[in-house]
Amino acid sequence: MVAKKDNINVQKEISQGSHIQERNIEQDEQENGNEPDDDDEPDEWDKRIIKTGCAKENFDLQICYADKRDWRQCTKEMEVFRNCWKQHNNDERTHTKDY
Repeated sequence: MVAKKDNINVQKEISQGSHIQERNIEQDEQENGNEPDDDDEPDEWDKRIIKTGCAKENFDLQICYADKRDWRQCTKEMEVFRNCWKQHNNDERTHTKDY
């Protein structure tokens, strides 16, 4: 997922353990000699998130964690995401349980 932050394109990547890493896309492309990626099509991860009906809430939660680096400071965003998840019946669709 790509977000515009302070006029710098920053890519948010979720790695194992739900850690979010940031990197300057333009700098990375220059270092690797790659052209900017003009592909606006959602990848498989984005398609799955969009299908939940909670893509905005998921994005807001990721941004909160990226900014604060502490899930405990993102309880509002987590609650909004959780409510959206339930409203769209994703528990039933994905067979998940909220403990």
